[in-house]
Amino acid sequence: MTEDEAEEHVIDYIKENESGIADFLDAYQFSVEENDDIYQVNMFSAESDDETIGSPLLSSYEVDRTTGEVEAVENQANETKSQLSEIIDLNQKERRAHHEELAVKPEELSDEVYVDLLLSGIHENTEDYNGRVNPGDTVMFEFPDAENNTDRSTEEAEVSEDGYFTIHVEPYEFKAGEDIRVYITNGYSQEQIFDLPVHEAEEGMEEIRVKESDS
Repeated sequence: MTEDEAEEHVIDYIKENESGIADFLDAYQFSVEENDDIYQVNMFSAESDDETIGSPLLSSYEVDRTTGEVEAVENQANETKSQLSEIIDLNQKERRAHHEELAVKPEELSDEVYVDLLLSGIHENTEDYNGRVNPGDTVMFEFPDAENNTDRSTEEAEVSEDGYFTIHVEPYEFKAGEDIRVYITNGYSQEQIFDLPVHEAEEGMEEIRVKESDS
C-alpha cells in the first residue's frame, strides 16, 4: 500500500463515518507518516497565507498497511466543542433580515448574494467558524487586530463546491464588542461586505456549525 492509497482509505472512512467533517473535506489537508505496520494520516486545516500561524492538527488516523483498515486516533488535545448555529432554523425571509443587519451597506448588496448565505455571529472563544456562501464565491475575513485597516490580518476561506466553508480563527486576535469584517466577491457589481459581531466567550462555542451532521 502506498501513502496516497492510505490517504484515500482515510478519506473514504471519513465520508462513511464522520459526515460532519466530510462536508468540509475541501478545506482540509493531509499528511502521511510511515510507522512500522501502519500509516499515520494526519488531517490539518488548510494552510494560512501567514507562515507564522501554521496549520493546526485536527485529527489523526491509523491505516493498517496490509488490510487497509482505518482507525481514528483519539486526540483529546484537539477535541473541540461545537454548536449548531440557530441561523439554520430561520426561514429565507428571516435569514435575509439577519444578513441585512450584518451588512455594512445593505443597499449595496446584490439579491443573489443571499441565496445560500449563512453567516452567524462569533464568540471570543471560537476556534473554527463555518458558514456558507454561493458556490464559486470568494470569502475573505479581516480581523480587528490593528487600528489601521491596511495592517489587519486577513485570510481567505476555502469554499467547497456546494458553498460551505470553514476557517480556523483561533490564531487571530478579537474580543467581544469588535467586528470581524467579511468580504464576498464573485462577479457582483461590488464587494459584498458584512461585519460579524464578536460575542462574549461561551461554553460550546469553540466551533460554530451551520449544517446538521448526518446521523
